[in-house]
Amino acid sequence: MKCKPDLSRFAPPGMNIQQELKLFLWGYGASVVFSLRFLWRYGFAYYQLYGYENNVYGLLSYVSMDDFVWLIEDVFNLFPILGICLALWAVLHYAYHWQGSRSIYLMRRLPSRWELHRRCLALPAAGAVICILTVTVLFFLFYALYMLATPAAVLKPGQWDLIWSVIFA
Repeated sequence: MKCKPDLSRFAPPGMNIQQELKLFLWGYGASVVFSLRFLWRYGFAYYQLYGYENNVYGLLSYVSMDDFVWLIEDVFNLFPILGICLALWAVLHYAYHWQGSRSIYLMRRLPSRWELHRRCLALPAAGAVICILTVTVLFFLFYALYMLATPAAVLKPGQWDLIWSVIFA
């Protein structure tokens, strides 16, 4: 027996929540798939570490692994675009109350003065939190993969400091 949560309390009355959730999931899925480009970049950089040296295949002595900040440079670019879409989603929720039967007047008469804001902002805010958590988890997973799978001989020191210097530059 499936138990689906009732999200109608968190959306404007009469709005098609299923269609909005479908659009969000498509954007979220596209953002996650786009961020997996890191694995392709890492694999290519890792592949270049090995080759023939003195007729022996192995780790080349004259190469070093690309920096983590270069490999992860733009893999999360779709998440800010999804965040902008979520902000527009909230604006559309507010605008929805002014159309048709003008339910804004009903929303203003309700005992809870935060009802309008809860119905307009809850789902976009939840989507934004999901995106932020996903980017954070993926970032640390990619960093762990980079640090654990890269041979220590070709790993440049100070990768974590380099990340912070790029963030605050």
